Amino acid sequence: MKQFLRKVHLWLSVPFGVFITLICLTGGLLIIEKDIIRRGDSSMINVKPAGEPLAMSLLCNKVLETQPEGAKISGVTIYPDPGKSYEVGIASPYRKRVYVDQYRGVVLGAYERSPFFTTVSLIHRRMLDGTKEAVVGRQVVGVTVWAFVLILFSGLVLWWPSRWSKLGRSLKIRFGRGRRVLWYDLHVVLGVFATLILLGSAVTGLVWTYDWVERSVFSIFGASQPEEKPDHASIRDIGDGYAAWGEAVKQIPLDEYASLQVQKGVVKASLTGWGNGRATDDYRFDPVSGQVLEVTKYADKGRYEKVNGWISSIHLGRWGGGFSRLLTFIAMLIGASLPITGYYLWWKRIYRPRKSGSSAKKA
Repeated sequence: MKQFLRKVHLWLSVPFGVFITLICLTGGLLIIEKDIIRRGDSSMINVKPAGEPLAMSLLCNKVLETQPEGAKISGVTIYPDPGKSYEVGIASPYRKRVYVDQYRGVVLGAYERSPFFTTVSLIHRRMLDGTKEAVVGRQVVGVTVWAFVLILFSGLVLWWPSRWSKLGRSLKIRFGRGRRVLWYDLHVVLGVFATLILLGSAVTGLVWTYDWVERSVFSIFGASQPEEKPDHASIRDIGDGYAAWGEAVKQIPLDEYASLQVQKGVVKASLTGWGNGRATDDYRFDPVSGQVLEVTKYADKGRYEKVNGWISSIHLGRWGGGFSRLLTFIAMLIGASLPITGYYLWWKRIYRPRKSGSSAKKA
């Protein structure tokens, strides 16, 4: 059995290794993209509190004055930390995030995805296939992820120690035993430590890639999919009514949540703690008066929305805040390194016999 798995592990790793490295490396970069933004320009993120925030309608209009004609606001994100600026989302086609000082009404700056991260995303999702449907690119990514899942499973089985007493020894990286032993341990031990996170990201990625996988996963968890999926806020025709947004926010206990995202007719209040990173309590309000009309707690939501949130959280490493994002990023770097160390070991394996054979002929 193990001999068969070794062949499967090798035969899949050799042709798909380069693609696996690209997918893992670009996936890791996308996971920390927002963290890089926050660290890179704190002057947009941090503000000095000064009394009460200005009216929502005033702040939104201040932001729109800096945007092209026809731009619409898809939502405003507010944090319980009074030292964090308001984050205003601009809908497509100008898609960006604008940061505004809620106490002074000053637009602090904006973030639009840089060409670098645009390319990173294009590689990760469709292998630079720029066509509209990206049939070829998406299939290359999908088949590669399937191969990666099988490689991880086979690698885990091949590593699994025959006795529990050998577990500790099989999780150690041996230094000072030569280059080949070191590369072997880096390939095996690091791979074992990262396998669970890599499998989670790979399987959830397949859910987003193949409709039949998505239907199967939701069926397993007993979650019926809606006939029509709701549009993302960034592509809605939002309109105005920002005064009502401000009135709705006043009725919600901000300090009980990680953030509030105000959209047309609803405030999505993100829950704190570990778990589903997209878990929210939804406060639906009158778009004219701002009066909260209905509150839907996360615990009372349908299974589809919960499962969908968990899939996103696992894939993006958002199940434990900054800690889980960092952990997932490290796992992605390890995943990107596995084909490199694997290619080295494979090359040493096929090169050594030839070298010894040629030496025998010379003798």
